[in-house]
Amino acid sequence: MHMGPEPLLFCFKKPSNLGYDMCKIGTKGGASMVCAVVAGKAPAVMTHKCREVDGGIMFESRFWMGYGFKDRQIIKLIP
Repeated sequence: MHMGPEPLLFCFKKPSNLGYDMCKIGTKGGASMVCAVVAGKAPAVMTHKCREVDGGIMFESRFWMGYGFKDRQIIKLIP
């Protein structure tokens, strides 16, 4: 098994393409959001969300490993 760096291809998506409610972006609960589908040896769907909290911001990341995006749907790529 190779444990070195691998090239990745990021295809950034509008949050609504991944099912997020665009009305919630720009609010205290979701100041901003970045979403992408990642292609490579470890395919994934990722979401980064920034929200306001007392004294600053909270940056949250979610990754769905083994998933991709086809025909406007999130699909499982790895059994």
